[in-house]
Amino acid sequence: EPGQGTTVRLILPRGTETGEREAPLGRTAPVSGRGERILVVEDELSLLMMTEHLITSLGYRLVTARTGAQALERFGDGSEFDLVITDIVMPGGLDGFQLAKALRTRRPDVPLLYTSGYTGYSDDDMGDVIAPLVQKPCPPQELAAAIRRALAKDAADDTG
Repeated sequence: EPGQGTTVRLILPRGTETGEREAPLGRTAPVSGRGERILVVEDELSLLMMTEHLITSLGYRLVTARTGAQALERFGDGSEFDLVITDIVMPGGLDGFQLAKALRTRRPDVPLLYTSGYTGYSDDDMGDVIAPLVQKPCPPQELAAAIRRALAKDAADDTG
């Protein structure tokens, strides 16, 4: 800016001692599901569509809801879910924390993941239902790993 100076920021790849390019980091393939049924509650359509594509491509069965009230309807119709993934901030008067509390009264055993663009939530903010929080949007492998951990923890709880 005139009279203010100039700031230049360069982002360069990290070098090696020999001056050669480093080898790319390896990526492990996400763990596939075994047909588990997941309820995803997300009000933002583009994120819901991306999440739907990822989850179904991993071998999970998916049911979606755009509000907390719709999610409660899905539970109320007798559907069984192996996992619930819910956004925290949603329209319609029922946020993700309130939804989690309501779901716990119906199915105290169902594992839960929260998603949010804001990751500053504490256990106190979560209230009665403390669960892992995944920042959105997140890399597909990160979401796949969080789903697998939640489902594995539930399976471990069943055997222990």
